[in-house]
Amino acid sequence: MDEHGVTKSAPGAFKTLDSRIKEFELKDPKNAEILLAVKWLGNSGSHAGGLTRDDVFDAFDMVELVLNNLYDTTTADIMAKVKAINNHKGPVKPTP
Repeated sequence: MDEHGVTKSAPGAFKTLDSRIKEFELKDPKNAEILLAVKWLGNSGSHAGGLTRDDVFDAFDMVELVLNNLYDTTTADIMAKVKAINNHKGPVKPTP
């Protein structure tokens, strides 16, 4: 979250993960909601018998979704190619 302007600490104070997620929610509500669920799973997992294997896999899936939401540019890259091909009305040749 540091990369998105949500730092680990404030001047003279440590921020809890919960407070960082709430701050991140102002910038990205969808991903903050997912991260909050992962936090709750992590909290439960820190206690004996708190998580099942499926819970852990769910957490992995959720983290993967957040990473894809934040950093995957596949759709944007493909749509840029679509726009270029449509504007050119055919294949776009690379310039030598």
